[in-house]
Amino acid sequence: LRVGVANSVSRAVAADYFRPIFGVGGLRTVLRVQPGEDLEAAIQRGDVDVAITDQLPLGATERGFVTDPLTTTQVVAVVGAGVEHPQGVLLPARDTALRRAADDYILRHELHELNILGETDDIPASLALAKDAECLVFAPEAGIRHELAARQLKLVEELPNVISVDAFYWERTSLNERILHALALLKRTPVQLSESA
Repeated sequence: LRVGVANSVSRAVAADYFRPIFGVGGLRTVLRVQPGEDLEAAIQRGDVDVAITDQLPLGATERGFVTDPLTTTQVVAVVGAGVEHPQGVLLPARDTALRRAADDYILRHELHELNILGETDDIPASLALAKDAECLVFAPEAGIRHELAARQLKLVEELPNVISVDAFYWERTSLNERILHALALLKRTPVQLSESA
């Protein structure tokens, strides 16, 4: 089963999120991380069988794709472990759910005076900056649990925003059972594969 994963999703979920779809009897998985905007074309070309994204293509179901919600993760605001008052903010890239959450937070807390250090869609880079600089960073909670548990980062606030992770694919009778099995494993609700799958 060829799985295409938006790079924003690979950074938004816990490192072990995709572990359940590897090494399962009857299921050989090839996972490719790529830009989210390339996933639809990858399915159309037959490069991947199922795509996992945090931003479904517009009109996906109307255009024949099957969509399936997989998980959600809370957006959090964090700083380095020793930071009491952030001097700046590193913003997520524009036109993302993470950026909308950051903009809402800044407006709600009237933090217009914070120095904007830049923008990035690279979660690991933003977390490294949060650890080393006195800046506020926004990230998906599931993707930074390790850093929070290790006390490398300090939670400032859980935002009301969530990031949804969804799958989309074309219904193909030869692959449907394998796709459904893989998606069930990612939802942590395993199902049995038939002998013919």
